[in-house]
Amino acid sequence: MTRSSALRSFPPTPDTALHRFGASHNVERHAAYLGAHRYDRHSHDEFSVILLTAGQKTLRVGRKTYEVQPGQIVLIPPGESHDCEPLRGMDWSHRCWYLSPSLVAEFLGPVHMANEPPGFQPVLAAPVLAQRLIKSHAASTAAGASDQQFALLSQALRLSVSGPQGAGPVRSKARIEAYIAALRQAPAAPLDLEFLADLGGVTRYQVIRDFKAIYAMTPGNFLRDLRLKQSRKMLRQDISLVDLSQALGFSDQSHFSRSFKSAYGVSPSAYRRTMNGAF
Repeated sequence: MTRSSALRSFPPTPDTALHRFGASHNVERHAAYLGAHRYDRHSHDEFSVILLTAGQKTLRVGRKTYEVQPGQIVLIPPGESHDCEPLRGMDWSHRCWYLSPSLVAEFLGPVHMANEPPGFQPVLAAPVLAQRLIKSHAASTAAGASDQQFALLSQALRLSVSGPQGAGPVRSKARIEAYIAALRQAPAAPLDLEFLADLGGVTRYQVIRDFKAIYAMTPGNFLRDLRLKQSRKMLRQDISLVDLSQALGFSDQSHFSRSFKSAYGVSPSAYRRTMNGAF
């Protein structure tokens, strides 16, 4: 059996699942079956560890573009915007974990986390480790993850660490902090570029340039992403999809559901059923 056929042969898992690492960490696990998947530009509050199991895809992280294939490990830090689509029309499938920053800090230990935040190599070529991670992912259950899986993820993260991130455009980052604080305070409010420009003491066009420089997103896309990340937390609460959509500023439930599935590959209802039934 060739490596590519071996990567395709593992039994399917639920689209989304929640399981435990030890006594204190819940980890979200996701699988996308073979298809022409496209994920809109979005980000996560968690670290994403992604393994392509079949096909090839184009991945854009920030302003950089990668051609990802089986045997490679993708790691995307929290807040890093990204999107993907089939490469040359090829169907693809993947398996991934969403790991909390606190769990990653536990994986890496004080030496690697001394530089806050560390930099990561987004695409790592490690076919043997990738195959072991895929097997471990397929064998996971809601009851918990094995010590071996813990060790494999820790190894992948350590291999991906590339040193501290650069300082970047400091002035833009300082303004961005003010923009984001305002957006977080009222996520359901319509986007007001003039208000954000006043906060930063710049023009509305500079606001757009600031978001693109730091997040590779327009302010509108960033606000949408902020709302969607908040919705994942709210979906674990007893709130209707209609009320949730209204509370986060979506035009209606259909708009929210389409946006959620375009970003995460699963409907809000399916995500809620999995998360609420995990334990």
